[in-house]
Order: sequence, then C-alpha cells, then structure tokens
Amino acid sequence: MDTSTDAVAPALETAHRDGRLYAGAVGVIVGGRVAETAVAGADRNTLFEIGSITKMLTAAAAIAIGVDLDAPLEELVPGLSFADPRGAQVTSRCLLSHTSGLPAAGREWGPVGSRGREAIRHR
Repeated sequence: MDTSTDAVAPALETAHRDGRLYAGAVGVIVGGRVAETAVAGADRNTLFEIGSITKMLTAAAAIAIGVDLDAPLEELVPGLSFADPRGAQVTSRCLLSHTSGLPAAGREWGPVGSRGREAIRHR
C-alpha cells in the first residue's frame, strides 16, 4: 500500500489555482496519525458548508457500531413511521445514497461567501 501523501498539497493548490476548486482543506490519516494537512483558498477562519460530506462520517459510524444498513428505518428508529406505505422500504443505505425517495428539505444551497458569515449563524 502506498502511504505517500506528498502529492496532496500540490494537487489541492493546482485545483484551486486552475479554478476547479473554490477552496478546500484536506487531512490525510495513515496508521491512525495525521500524515499531512493541506489548505487552498482558505484559512482557519473560513466557513465551509458541510453538505453531503456528513454521509461518509455517518456511514462510517453506523458501520463501526454495527448498524444493519439494509434494515428498514422503521425497525431501527423506535416510533418512526411514514405516512406513505413505501416508507417501510426506506433503509439507512437509501438515506446515505440519496435513494430514499424522500423530498428535499428545501434548503438554499450555494457557496458560504455568497450569503456571508452572518447568514450561516442565523439559520
């Protein structure tokens, strides 16, 4: 397994410089330790929208604690029920892969900079 992380920072900088990445921050962990961090177009005060990245963290946590990703949510969450009978087919895997059929939450998406720091605090 290649554990070299030397290409992370240059790749991030190139993507930012070429306009393919507005801003980004990356941390690489190898063997349980932080091997490299890289930032482009941002600093420690930059706010990032989390967006769908939380699915990866949620999926990793669910797997780590032994959640059956294919079990219906109604079995996993006491008291949960869907008005639509098709809800009985919704699983954690469906939620994590955006295939649940649930409607969007109606959230306004866009770069944090387009609304400013105060807009983020007041949601």
